[in-house]
Amino acid sequence: MGDPGQVSARLRTPEGRHAGSFQLTIKEESRRGRTTSREAEGGRQVRGARTRAGADERGSASSAVGVPPALESSGSTFSAASCPAPSPIDLGRSDPPERVISLTPSTTEILFALGAANRLVAVSQYCDYPSEARSLPRVARFVDADVDAIVALHPDLVLTSSHLQKAIVDQLIDRDLTVLALNPTDLTGVFRDILLLGRILGATDRARELVADLHRRVEAVVARGNALPCHPRVFLEEWGKPLIPAGWWLADFVEMAGGVSALPAVDRRRHSSERVVTPDAVREADPEIIIVSWPGVRKDVPRRLALRRPEWQEVSAVVHGRVFAVEDFLLHRPGPRLVDGLEAIARIIAGAAPAVAAERSG
Repeated sequence: MGDPGQVSARLRTPEGRHAGSFQLTIKEESRRGRTTSREAEGGRQVRGARTRAGADERGSASSAVGVPPALESSGSTFSAASCPAPSPIDLGRSDPPERVISLTPSTTEILFALGAANRLVAVSQYCDYPSEARSLPRVARFVDADVDAIVALHPDLVLTSSHLQKAIVDQLIDRDLTVLALNPTDLTGVFRDILLLGRILGATDRARELVADLHRRVEAVVARGNALPCHPRVFLEEWGKPLIPAGWWLADFVEMAGGVSALPAVDRRRHSSERVVTPDAVREADPEIIIVSWPGVRKDVPRRLALRRPEWQEVSAVVHGRVFAVEDFLLHRPGPRLVDGLEAIARIIAGAAPAVAAERSG
């Protein structure tokens, strides 16, 4: 949101209004240096760097010619002719950022999918898809970054994609960098982010094609899920220590694919720390399918631990061998491959549904 002393600005990207460029509407300035902005859809924030129009901008931004406070208070003579004029701006020109740093795998994957990977100058340690991303310089992990290395690369735009990266965003703003902080919480938000990045990067048509194709695949999953002979109780485990059931888009995926949550009382719209449950709670819910996927952990590890939990030895999913794992990079990266993850969940539920229906009728 920024503090009251910051200049507020808005990144304008709709077609016909300097699409893909950084056109800032400065409202008011009470402290020299920082600017901040919020993109209107879905709580995404665009935080911008310091603006300079020649010398000091400490006066009112609404004045035709601002008299520096120091001169005004001292009685010195001020001449507008002595002030350098700001550089002219062509409002009809599309000028997408040429040097982009992506600090999350999801935004890196979106740029590759949009055909804009040539703009990437650095990525995070976890950006490993597609394989070409592995050759780019690494300047961050997930919740910390080498800010000096980022500044040295002179990026036009830095991309983040999680509320967990707020501290990084703040550090980059303090170093005069322009940051687009995405924070999608459902599949619709992911699609909107793809379209937004398409507009910013001058790849609007490709973004629309990509989202249309992903949407068709989602609709097909939902149609197949609705047609299942039964809708199994599913526990999707997002983390194991502590035990956290799926939230946000992961919880949505279970229902899109034709399942129902084994723990419907858990509020899926809360952060993970507020969704912790006990193994006994899962045992009492008796899920008919268990799916595990921990971010940053190979899928065989959480599956093995789930099968060994003593509290779960009489749970239907364990008794009937229906404990499955999905690779974390298909479910925990809010980019195009999320739909691959949804389809993986759908295959699991569709494959188990006939047996579950038979058990219920028997």
